[in-house]
Amino acid sequence: MKKLATRGQIFSAAILVIGVVFLLQANPCLSAENEVKIGAAISLSGKMAREGSNLKQGYEFWADWANAKQGISVGDKRYKVKLITYDDESNPQRSAKLVEKFITEDKVDLLLGSYGSFVSMASTTISERYGYVMILPSSGSDLLFNRGYKYLFSLLPVSSRDMVPMIDLMLQQNPKPKTLSIIASNSPYPIAVVNGLEKYAKDKGIDVVLSEKFPEDTSDLSSLLSLVKTKKPDLLFDVGYYEHSVMVTRQLKDLGFAPKGLGHGVGVQLPEFTKSLGKDAEASMGTLFWGPKLKYRGEEFTAAEYAELFKKKYGIYPVDQHGFGTSAGFLLEAAVKKAGSFKQEKIREALRQIELPNTITGPIKFDEAGRNVWGKVAVIQIQKGQPEVVAPEAAATSRVIYPFPSWQGR
Repeated sequence: MKKLATRGQIFSAAILVIGVVFLLQANPCLSAENEVKIGAAISLSGKMAREGSNLKQGYEFWADWANAKQGISVGDKRYKVKLITYDDESNPQRSAKLVEKFITEDKVDLLLGSYGSFVSMASTTISERYGYVMILPSSGSDLLFNRGYKYLFSLLPVSSRDMVPMIDLMLQQNPKPKTLSIIASNSPYPIAVVNGLEKYAKDKGIDVVLSEKFPEDTSDLSSLLSLVKTKKPDLLFDVGYYEHSVMVTRQLKDLGFAPKGLGHGVGVQLPEFTKSLGKDAEASMGTLFWGPKLKYRGEEFTAAEYAELFKKKYGIYPVDQHGFGTSAGFLLEAAVKKAGSFKQEKIREALRQIELPNTITGPIKFDEAGRNVWGKVAVIQIQKGQPEVVAPEAAATSRVIYPFPSWQGR
């Protein structure tokens, strides 16, 4: 009696087929006349190069996937995706100029956003001026949504809530932390996170003994961390980007100060964090907007299946910027299909009406300002060199390590 193929065997076969299609790339069934041009100014150099490069791969994965299945559907036609990308150099002014170039010179049909709120603040001003929809995959600062813009949509949850789950997790520990110090990069996303974090911590009875900002392009935080050490906080949260997270960890070790809980904004999610720090990365916490371990499912595949497809294509497992880049592409595809048109007004209205309870990066529904009100955040912690989900409990792959071990104890 023949055994039926398991779901895993079927999926493995599907990976092989998709892998071949991705390698071939060509699609003779679609002509240049049936082509949709999509512009994305992305940080491929400068401070955000690592995150921006990840985002670009996420976009490319979606574009290749769409073209492998005969393009995207709009009305009664299918259109091949032509993705056009330029390097914004992690510079808001350059990003704004490139978005204008996309619209006025390249005559693109659609736009996708860059990485980081401080860049997106400038680029979305231009897209709004020209009445172009801009989907932001990795920008969630509250400041983006306080300007009354009508064409802005962000996949991430609102930034002021990003590190709130970390506070909730810490308050479940014994003994409960009583004091918190916060240091943050002086740029839109970290500022929004800090504003929400401070208020929430105070409301929960945690004393914020220090809250200081540092220049976004700083190369030394030792003086600020020395001040933190004098406060002896139970918790220290660094709200910045990858380079800040690595710097804070190294300089805390140099100072010989280990708080009971150490949390970072952006950095812990990236494999480079552990590669750069080795054992010093142990027990560091971070927020997780997306990861293959989260049990999300889209129309095309689950988050875990996406991770395997991505690994086959690029040789690495995806991180959150990859996932949200791909998810933004699928969202844009869903919006133009629902709109039945490339007209920006119709796409905007379609996005306002869209409710997607199941995507590879979690549920999506937008409010009037373009916030994803269904967005969720998990907490991860580096344990034995691997990022483990430690909250929420329903998605946890491990229990949190608390208190933070001494630098010599790992």
